[in-house]
Amino acid sequence: MPMLPVPGCLLSPYLLPTSVPPADVGALAAAQVRLRLDPPLRDRVLALLADGEVPVEVCRADDFPALEAPWLTAFGATETELCVLRTASHVVRVQATHRPHGPTAHHWAGRAVAYALACALSAPVVDERLPRVLGARELLESLPGPDGALPMSRWVVALQSPDARGFWCTTSGLDRFGLPELQVLDIPPVVAELWAVTITALAQRVVQIWDAEVRARPGAAFVPLPDVVAVSAADVETAYRRRPAGHGTVELRLALDVEGPRGPTFLTVREPDHLAVCDALFGALER
Repeated sequence: MPMLPVPGCLLSPYLLPTSVPPADVGALAAAQVRLRLDPPLRDRVLALLADGEVPVEVCRADDFPALEAPWLTAFGATETELCVLRTASHVVRVQATHRPHGPTAHHWAGRAVAYALACALSAPVVDERLPRVLGARELLESLPGPDGALPMSRWVVALQSPDARGFWCTTSGLDRFGLPELQVLDIPPVVAELWAVTITALAQRVVQIWDAEVRARPGAAFVPLPDVVAVSAADVETAYRRRPAGHGTVELRLALDVEGPRGPTFLTVREPDHLAVCDALFGALER
């Protein structure tokens, strides 16, 4: 059973480039949240804003190298969006800081404020953690649904690359929840795309489990994560807000891998039956 360190605090920073900075960005943020969000989400975000849990400030754009990061293009930023980033004189920065007694709360609060300000300023939003450019619609779709769950496909990117024995797939974005990234090795090419969906659904379950475990152990420096995690077609639906063709559940075994003293740490899916997993979650016809 992997024992994972609980971080002292988690940051959720978003950057909105603008050449017309608002005079009172805090008042604008609160007004736009009232206008654009529905309760109960609206009321929770307003309370966090009032308590200073989601700081909003205007800064000079020169202080933010993330606006020029090459990953922005790799993650799909358009030339129009990049032009706005390059020419903006200022940045509105939304940064929710959270100590993980409830690891997901600050994430959706920060995004909710970024969404409201993006609408008001007609500005793209840079998720500074990846970094990645997000539009207002993407931000809105990433907020929790009626069940309170975050759709993990809007928070985590599944990256793939070929290796000598198939494909390697890893997540990017779980670090914002205080977790190592997930990885799967030696994926047959015929199911490589479906494993990108599977690893995202697995991330959905891991974040939910991590959230519950940390809440159950307030103040703990380390928290255990189960070494076997069940993933179902319902988890795919939660992660993507669409139902796959399959109806099954699979059990995936995790192990903590550290690549050298200074290398990255991964939660590795150990020796899955790649084809059987995809058949259970997506059905043989999809494959």
